[in-house]
Amino acid sequence: MNHSTYYHCPFSKAITESHSLSESIWIITDFAYTLLGEGKKRKVVLTLEENNTKPKEEANMLAIFKDNLVNPPEELNSPASLNSSKRSKLPNEILQEFQSYNPSNAFSMSFGNDALLAYSPSNKPSIHNGFCVLDNIHCIFLGSLNNLSKLIKQYGLSKGTNDAMFIIEAYRTLRDRGPYPADQVLKELEGSFGFVIYDNKDGTVFTASGSNGQIELFWGVAADGSVVISENLELIKASCAKSFAPFPAGM
Repeated sequence: MNHSTYYHCPFSKAITESHSLSESIWIITDFAYTLLGEGKKRKVVLTLEENNTKPKEEANMLAIFKDNLVNPPEELNSPASLNSSKRSKLPNEILQEFQSYNPSNAFSMSFGNDALLAYSPSNKPSIHNGFCVLDNIHCIFLGSLNNLSKLIKQYGLSKGTNDAMFIIEAYRTLRDRGPYPADQVLKELEGSFGFVIYDNKDGTVFTASGSNGQIELFWGVAADGSVVISENLELIKASCAKSFAPFPAGM
């Protein structure tokens, strides 16, 4: 005859009435180490705490431009920010927030008081992000172009050209061979992508995201009126209070 031993948890009612997952975890932990013994208490608590920790999502791109370079629409400045308990942050504070998402591999470049770019390579090998500088033109590119090989041939570029390098070449075509409408260049791009270009020589900013919306960009207004752009919504929320919105797809 088989005999089974059943343990009654004296805290079952407390678990049912607890108001959060963390409360329930600690109640269960207390019961667990009474069964396992004091020696295993530390190990049980450590494991549960680790499993209950949610890491920050990646933040791969940050761009901040003074309002003399980018003039945001009035709608982006929300009056609700003035009455919000959360205040918008200054550019140096926003950069620190970005670096907290990527403490090991983030880097940044500042251009006097006019612009700041920060980038962190993705930890996911399937994500083809890139940062490129060519002739004082800086590009942060997220995503991938499905028709890159075709575009390389069309523009007469070398086979080693990557997505970010191509975007710079496309921008130079707009800048140097105009008039050539920007929307025409964007129509040629197939894939899921978002990018920011800063031409430090001309003081020009060119930003766009793919029309399929799979890679979203967000923009907002910092405490000093600067425009903030990133793909990480939580970073934008923490930086711009209520003065933020999705960046228009296809632009």
